[in-house]
Amino acid sequence: MVCHLRESSDDSATAYASRRVEKDLWLDFSAARRTHSPHLSEEENFQMFGQAASLSGHGHSYRLRVTLEGELTGQAGMIYPLQPGREVLLRLHSELDHRNLNCDLPDLRGIPITTEILARFIWDRLKGNLPLGRVKLYENPDFFIEYHGDNRFMMGITGEFRAAHRLNSQHLSEQDNKHIYGKCNNPNGHGHQYQVECTVGGEFDERSGTLHDLARVNRILSSTLAEWHYKHLELETEDFKNTPSTGENIVQTLWKKLDPKFNRDLYRLRIWETPNNRITLRREIKA
Repeated sequence: MVCHLRESSDDSATAYASRRVEKDLWLDFSAARRTHSPHLSEEENFQMFGQAASLSGHGHSYRLRVTLEGELTGQAGMIYPLQPGREVLLRLHSELDHRNLNCDLPDLRGIPITTEILARFIWDRLKGNLPLGRVKLYENPDFFIEYHGDNRFMMGITGEFRAAHRLNSQHLSEQDNKHIYGKCNNPNGHGHQYQVECTVGGEFDERSGTLHDLARVNRILSSTLAEWHYKHLELETEDFKNTPSTGENIVQTLWKKLDPKFNRDLYRLRIWETPNNRITLRREIKA
């Protein structure tokens, strides 16, 4: 069991059934960059990064989540004092905001400039000052890199599909179906704009500065979701002819479709049926 609490758009916390507690601090900054690796030829850079490798560069409004881990102090009831934490992030903001990452930051010169490298750079800047658990850097709302230290990266992308369904189990009576599923048992069905977040791990490539080819990851997710896009899940797909299309069943079915395509590197899969209803499936990572 997990409980998330958001105090503001820049301050949130998570408590787990194991009694572990995490604190999230958020930071926004704007920066320009050319996505480029000096270890690749110009042809290889454009093949891998497309227009983002253009010499003229491009810009992003980045959103950073910094997750703190540690023991709650008995008297203060905090992992780390809020004000010193904000001061650390303000120093990072002044270093990154309205900068050209390729030109203005000496520590980034001569190395690949990718979202993965930037997330690791931020970790290195913060690790001596905060009890870091991980950092999560959104380059845009549909793409992020998560960094856990020790060269452990995760890449996350989001997609969507629009589908109709009816929640109904062949193993339940008509009365029980209506009682359990309520309005979602409407015989004529109803629809959702499903949001899907797919997070993939794997081996980081220092030469290119990437975890995966982002375009390939996007193609895999988009083509897989297209199987359900503008369909009635029970009437027009084989996946739910004999299985209720609950969020729990949808995420498990989608995991089975995606994981082999990502060479068993799928780490986390989330589906929002509505803004208030999210289902998450994670791979268990053994210590």
